[in-house]
Amino acid sequence: MIYRFVFSFLLLILPLSALANKAYIQPPDYDSKDFSITAGVETIITHNLGGNVNDYVVYLTGSLPPYGEFHFGYGGCDQNNKRRGLYWFGLTDTTVTVKVRDEEWAYPLARVRIWRDPKPDFDSGWLLILPGDTGPLTHNVGGDPKDYVIDLQFTDDTFRPHQMLYGGIEFGNKTFGGTVTGHKWGAYWHSLTSTTVNVVRLPQDHLVWFFRGRIFKRPKPAYDSGWNSVQPATGLAIGGLPISATHNFVYFDQRDTNAGGYGINHAYYGGYFSGSLAYGSNWDNAYDKTIGVFRMDNDQYADELRVRIYRTRILAMPFVNLLLN
Repeated sequence: MIYRFVFSFLLLILPLSALANKAYIQPPDYDSKDFSITAGVETIITHNLGGNVNDYVVYLTGSLPPYGEFHFGYGGCDQNNKRRGLYWFGLTDTTVTVKVRDEEWAYPLARVRIWRDPKPDFDSGWLLILPGDTGPLTHNVGGDPKDYVIDLQFTDDTFRPHQMLYGGIEFGNKTFGGTVTGHKWGAYWHSLTSTTVNVVRLPQDHLVWFFRGRIFKRPKPAYDSGWNSVQPATGLAIGGLPISATHNFVYFDQRDTNAGGYGINHAYYGGYFSGSLAYGSNWDNAYDKTIGVFRMDNDQYADELRVRIYRTRILAMPFVNLLLN
């Protein structure tokens, strides 16, 4: 009985990260919870995780109560000449900076979760890529790529590891910091197979001098929508989820079904706008056991959409009881 009591006490006082910290499938090592954020203002989040920043996996969401969490505009987009979306940058072993872009109205709250996972199934390391180039990666992870979770980070001399302009952006007429209307910045990945994946840096980009791709095999989500055919300018609401989409990890893929196309990809992830045209896709309205997905009006690369949700929220007492029984 004494041993059982001591063991249960230790489980209760130890942080969950001491028990497990595999990215996406166990509790994050850091969770900011929802925090208020002001559009156009850089917000520094102190996590104090320490260790090697190259082991960090960052998951950022924005939310609009009561509609839940969103990834519309993830990485940033210019929609009708309004700077929308959100991103993170400046990752260090103590802090990360989050910015909701200047005219974004849908994200009064944001949330950052970070894992320290030094054991991806593939890590490209930091690789140089020039504007307009495609960086082919041979990863040879094998198995079924539908089980992969891809983490693609960028870096430069100023912003350190970041996901600014993830998925790509075409700038509207509110230019800043050397940007030019109509110029295309950012990067994305496409054509994922069991052996290779391609990374594209857009032609006028100034922020993605180096990229790093990691692959984590995660074959058992708590929920998997499978591939759903979605027409342009169409959304799909998914209800009755077995776990909360808000408190766990949502991973979203799109697939180009055309022969010789982009296959599984994150081209224009979160939404990409060029004048009156809209490309890409996003997930949104993740509230408790519901989530929505949407394909943009003129999209060419997201014939099918897929949502996976991985359980990262573990209740301590049932876990203790399970071990002790």
